[in-house]
Amino acid sequence: MNGLSRTLFAFCREAETLQQGANRTDPFRQWFHLMPPVGAMYPVSGFCRFDGAYHLFYQYSPFNVFDGLRLWGHYRSHDLLHWEQLPPAVYPDTRLDLHGAGRGSVWVEHGKLRLCYTGRVRLQTGDPAAPDQTITSLLAAESADGTHFLVKDCVLCAPDGGGRYEQTVHDPKIWKENGYYYLLLCACRTDQQQELVLLKGSEWGRFFPCFRVPLPTGAGDWWEAPERFCLGDQVFWSLSVRHTGENRFACGYQKEGVRGSLHAWDAGFDFYAPQTGTDESGRTLLWGWMGTPEETPFCKNQPTVDCGWQYCVALPREPVLQGDVLLQRPARELFTLRQERQTFCIEESRFLSLPRHADLEFTEIRGAFHVTLFGGYRLSYDPLAKIFTVCFTNRALGCGRTAKQMPLSYLQTLSVFVDSSSVECFVNGGEAVCTTRIYPTTPDLPVEIGGSCKLAAYAMGRYAIEAFPCDELPHPPATDPWGEPAENAAM
Repeated sequence: MNGLSRTLFAFCREAETLQQGANRTDPFRQWFHLMPPVGAMYPVSGFCRFDGAYHLFYQYSPFNVFDGLRLWGHYRSHDLLHWEQLPPAVYPDTRLDLHGAGRGSVWVEHGKLRLCYTGRVRLQTGDPAAPDQTITSLLAAESADGTHFLVKDCVLCAPDGGGRYEQTVHDPKIWKENGYYYLLLCACRTDQQQELVLLKGSEWGRFFPCFRVPLPTGAGDWWEAPERFCLGDQVFWSLSVRHTGENRFACGYQKEGVRGSLHAWDAGFDFYAPQTGTDESGRTLLWGWMGTPEETPFCKNQPTVDCGWQYCVALPREPVLQGDVLLQRPARELFTLRQERQTFCIEESRFLSLPRHADLEFTEIRGAFHVTLFGGYRLSYDPLAKIFTVCFTNRALGCGRTAKQMPLSYLQTLSVFVDSSSVECFVNGGEAVCTTRIYPTTPDLPVEIGGSCKLAAYAMGRYAIEAFPCDELPHPPATDPWGEPAENAAM
């Protein structure tokens, strides 16, 4: 730790303390989703099980709700329901991450929690006609207790002295398999061509390329958040892609060895850059960012901006294979938040007033069907066109979000989780998911249903979140851990 990290720590604690009062009265603060204490929460940068607890890391901008200086925020839980807000795990406090700690990944090795992330330095040209240049490096740190990360080293630097990658390397995903380290990352070459790169090494810090995949025509304008995960003996790859046009930010997955377009993770408005991790039982959990980058038209209109914060994490999902179909189901722990239960048998149409925070389980859906929440957020299914539609009939509820559609051969069940400022819909047991931020002002949950179905409506409890009692940084190590960068990997 140095003077800069201590200053950032103090400023961060002050910003969080000043926001505490406003958070208690903010109607859009979520009940059962993780949020930033203050400022902006950007995509998850790692999830793992370490020393008997789950650890979730995310990019954290405590000083600005719009693309401010990014640290690594840190939550810890033993059951995914009771959470501790730990001090930030990474501060941008060296010459290679001075302008922000970007996305990365975490893993456990030799009894230590290790992380690797993208360090950013912005070089100002001073010429209005020449844009500033961002130089990135991949940095690593480790912790013996899962809380204090005291050592940083450079894994890979860019530019690499006139070599292949002079612009950026970013979003490292690291894992170890059969005695080898694997490093999956996105890279931008000197000719602005982007590539997905996989590196391999038998020793930490010494990687050699396995393959490079250039971004093909029509595959988007920018790749990020690459991910690899296993379900049983099946290997899957995930990628987030920025496009031009209406659907500007998308993320999807594909089974290894299968060619073709990516399968979308989510059909809603606000889900991007997911990451996976496993627990001791081998269960895989998927965490996605409930937000979209600032380029989206509705981003800066959201009322949470005026309340001093923005974005959150979507509900944890369990991806499971059912035959050849990948299903996404809510993490089983979430069902313990269910409280009062009401049941209804609906033949044609019904209007209900339900608890504000709810889990709505629609089953035995037959024929054409729709449900409207808060008088302006509509989920509907057309069995003739075989189309499922998510639509804001009241634009104010969605701050500019409009409508999205997806093909669906049938609709039988629909699970809808309604929080203070979000709705997540799991279609047909997780065959598809739709995630959307929403900003209602009513104290209850008005629901209008059209069609034949059965409904079990549960009031939902909330996460227990406590701030970790830490008023100062841990003592620095006896010697300065920062040395010269390691040699660049052979790219």
